[in-house]
Amino acid sequence: MFSVGVVGPKDTVEIIMEVAAEFKEHGKQFSTTALVYENEDETLDLLAKFDNTVDVYLFTGQVPFFIAKNHGALKKPAVFIPRTGTGLYRTLLDISYHYGLALNKLSFDTFNQATVFETFTELRLPREEIYVKELSENSQVKDLVDFHADLWKKQKICAAVTCLYSVYEKLNLMGIRVFRIVPTKSLIRENLNYAINEGRTQILKATQIAVVLIKINNFGNLFKDFYSGYKMAQLKLKIHQLMVEYSEKTQGSFYYPGGDEIFVFSTRGVIEDQTENYSKSSLLNDMRDELPELNIGIGIGFGKTANEAEANARIALQQAKDAGGNSAFIIMDDGKSVGPIGNGETLEFEWRTDDENLNMASQKTGIKTSTLTKINSALTHLKRNTITAQELSHYLKMTPRSARRILNTLEEHGQATKVGEENRSQKGRPSSLYRIYLSDLNL
Repeated sequence: MFSVGVVGPKDTVEIIMEVAAEFKEHGKQFSTTALVYENEDETLDLLAKFDNTVDVYLFTGQVPFFIAKNHGALKKPAVFIPRTGTGLYRTLLDISYHYGLALNKLSFDTFNQATVFETFTELRLPREEIYVKELSENSQVKDLVDFHADLWKKQKICAAVTCLYSVYEKLNLMGIRVFRIVPTKSLIRENLNYAINEGRTQILKATQIAVVLIKINNFGNLFKDFYSGYKMAQLKLKIHQLMVEYSEKTQGSFYYPGGDEIFVFSTRGVIEDQTENYSKSSLLNDMRDELPELNIGIGIGFGKTANEAEANARIALQQAKDAGGNSAFIIMDDGKSVGPIGNGETLEFEWRTDDENLNMASQKTGIKTSTLTKINSALTHLKRNTITAQELSHYLKMTPRSARRILNTLEEHGQATKVGEENRSQKGRPSSLYRIYLSDLNL
């Protein structure tokens, strides 16, 4: 069984818990944990407190979700309940029928302007004095409060309509007539279903087979250098001891025939915990510390079968080798690659892709598709579509010369343009800045 953590103000969380109880009565197996706040700013503390007991989060709105996302606090799958036209219709009916107010001179937040204007047009209501403050990932509660308060002070509105509990409370204290849009039960059911499906998916993923393939890249040279058979035996004993300890940590088993390859068999969920969601590699660090003479490559593969997991592990191992060794990569069951693990910034990219733009760019330039996907991943990490050779060499773990050669090739084939030079405080020649044109980066 998995747990859904419901994050939001008390009244909305209680409604969601009622809907969850209905689901459980109809045979859906999951548990719920209420993560109630009085202010959206408490979101991060709640997630830190309950992260070990919750498998998937259901946020009552976008703002707490954005807070968690922007602070890198979402370590589990998450769903938020959006504000849609049904909630807007219900609130407008409430304003008109129960309070007798004319449906004009109103201010709205969170919704995009097109949705609000379309609703007023469908209801044949004037929209000339309707004001909308759209929500972005960087929106602050103060900005939304100031938006409504300023319009009220200038007597441009007769009421404010908000989707945020904290904005509602603050405007109430200021004596401003305010209404709050809460999600309808039908919308809650829809998004709770999404959260439940995410939870089920996580359980299935956690039980996938994981193969950890360790290769000692310089094993042949060590064999030649060790003039004593005792030294080689001591080395193998140390490796054996490290594998025993690692297998215990990963609740798995290992196979080491004594050559340059070692296999560890475990499950995806345990590996994700051990790597702290692919950010660290304790095995790589331990082997570096205990056996500094070794050059280690680690490939981790996930799969529904042992054969699929091993095949993915070998692909990941090749990526570790291409990165120069002493690194670890992971290939997911869907072909997505993550790495290098525990070596600075970890990139997530597709080692195989159906992206037509990338495939065409690869054919045009002669650069491997996997390299192009890594470039896209680096740009996504940088949150821009420009990059220097120095940055590219850092993210792709290659020499600056190789990075410059790739950028020059992209430029020659119209996939990149030199747009300027990077400002540098230190002495030396400034790096050229290239704008990359490979595919839609959603930056």
